[in-house]
Amino acid sequence: MRALLITTLMSLATAETFSGLASPSDSSDAFNGNCGLMDVIPAFKSLYVSLNLELYAQGINCGRCIEVQCTDERCQKQPKLVAQVANSTPGARGDVSLSNSLFNAVTGSTNGKYSVSWQFVDCPVAGGVKVCTKTGSNQWWLAVQPTNTVDGVESMTINGKVASLGNGVNNYYFRADPTPDTPLERTRITMTSYKGETISTTVSLVAN
Repeated sequence: MRALLITTLMSLATAETFSGLASPSDSSDAFNGNCGLMDVIPAFKSLYVSLNLELYAQGINCGRCIEVQCTDERCQKQPKLVAQVANSTPGARGDVSLSNSLFNAVTGSTNGKYSVSWQFVDCPVAGGVKVCTKTGSNQWWLAVQPTNTVDGVESMTINGKVASLGNGVNNYYFRADPTPDTPLERTRITMTSYKGETISTTVSLVAN
């Protein structure tokens, strides 16, 4: 994995609020979810969330942060907490699975299903965005994962070409069209956040 710190994506707009049922997750940690996160914000190694498949949206929301609050009558005094998206889960739109420590902190319980509301929020990152190369990457097959973003990355171009989101539910990454004439150490990347802000930079990547 190769990472490079670059300018942090900013975030300004108000987020949509979702409602659904929250249940405890059986995922062991934030790195083992379907997102295949290569880097996790330190504060969220035990505070992570799985989104229902509709809002997981083939992984495009991986690495983003949500603020979740219990709205169930059994836990009205529980606080709003922020967590990082690391996995997907079955269920209706708005349903989430919370890591065990997060579920307990939000609901005051260790099991069951509770009504919650949540929304996407800025991640409390330190430093700039990181760009990680997926194992097996080279000049002919390059896949990268942006991490440590404030608001997530909605779209990306790599060496001037639109990068496609990886196929399937597992592993969040953007895949580039082959550009064998461009060395990995001079890879040009442009990222656009969910708030429409764009940053461009040249990164020095390493194969595999």
